[in-house]
Amino acid sequence: MIFACLGTYAATPVKVLYITHLPGKYHDYKAQQNEFIKHITNFANVDVTYQAENLEKTLAFMKTPEYAVNYDVVIYNICLAHNTDTDLAHNMIEQTRTHGVPALLIHCAMHTFWATFGKPDSRAAEKQPELKKNWLAKNPNTPFPNWSDFSGLDTKRHDKQRAMTIRRAEPVHPVAANFPAKWQITKDELYQNAEFKKTATPILIAHSVQDNKDHVIAWENKAGKANAIGITLGHGMETFTMPSFHRFLANSILYLDGKLGKDGKPIKGYSSK
Repeated sequence: MIFACLGTYAATPVKVLYITHLPGKYHDYKAQQNEFIKHITNFANVDVTYQAENLEKTLAFMKTPEYAVNYDVVIYNICLAHNTDTDLAHNMIEQTRTHGVPALLIHCAMHTFWATFGKPDSRAAEKQPELKKNWLAKNPNTPFPNWSDFSGLDTKRHDKQRAMTIRRAEPVHPVAANFPAKWQITKDELYQNAEFKKTATPILIAHSVQDNKDHVIAWENKAGKANAIGITLGHGMETFTMPSFHRFLANSILYLDGKLGKDGKPIKGYSSK
């Protein structure tokens, strides 16, 4: 079922398409969606349409050509790690790369279409050569849909859920400009960076106690005609109920649509109700 929520503002709201699949196997996507609905218009002037159905219907929706073209930003709060449907991956990437709709990817959206990544340490790496061969046989003039190139991050593993310190990357990105230099979250998964793409710009960083390395946990990536922002936080409700997380998502939406100033503040008419 698709439905929308709309706040009351003087300026024309940013039109957002929020895509998830219910109920979610590893994440409570219904509760996360409800939290997003409850708080997002307190942080930004947005008109959100929710594509929130069972997995089968959500996949069918995302295989529809140009499903995002009537929106200013598309959000993916999904988890399709073992999906090997390259036609689906291609169509999702095309919404941003060719049709120019910026994308915001949350948490497990980065652990999606693993088999397209093809790095040696991937649990699905052995599938990529065959997928790529079949794709190029059918689509010789179309780039193979490597999801990590689209998202900006190759990642296949994460730390155990625990508290962590988040800090802003330098130079400070506008999305994080009105955040403190450091802050704490109580519990979440830190996604370890296997390859941070050269097309990406860090926004937030955290330190892993498991491999004793710093990892980018939020970033902006050049993804064709429009850009994508990814954030690997958001596994459970501990993070999804935090005002700072709501602010990050709102800032990202506004930034992707050109409605956020360099100081991290929404331009006139795009802050809150």
